[in-house]
Amino acid sequence: MGRREAAYGTRRVLVAAVAGGVVAALNLALYATARAQGVAFTARYLGPLSDLTAIAPSMIVVASLVPALVGGLLFAGLAALVVRPARLFVGLAVATALLSLAGPATLADASPATRTALGAMHVVGGLVITGAILVLGRPRDGGQEG
Repeated sequence: MGRREAAYGTRRVLVAAVAGGVVAALNLALYATARAQGVAFTARYLGPLSDLTAIAPSMIVVASLVPALVGGLLFAGLAALVVRPARLFVGLAVATALLSLAGPATLADASPATRTALGAMHVVGGLVITGAILVLGRPRDGGQEG
């Protein structure tokens, strides 16, 4: 990988980190709004026999930042390996976003409102992170990526 590709990779990871912060803020706002409307945000994480546990705001932040950084690193890796990484990245991002919805959908003893709010957070994360990496992380010199 040349200097130019490394610079673009670094840019993608930095953009992804900022996008993760934006997603964390948006999802915390969604969390606070839902809590104010009476959404419990509790579930049994380890199955039906585990204790009912509250979903803490810190969990929302971590679940927003980690996928953003993974996405930025993934795109940087793809950019080093393939000629048009954007198309492959979008396919992987869509598949990952759809699969991630299984998490909230299958939480044991989570209310429908909790599942819906968590699912909405996954959609927000997927859209903002993918969009930021593709648009804001794009080379500014008109280089081809798509």
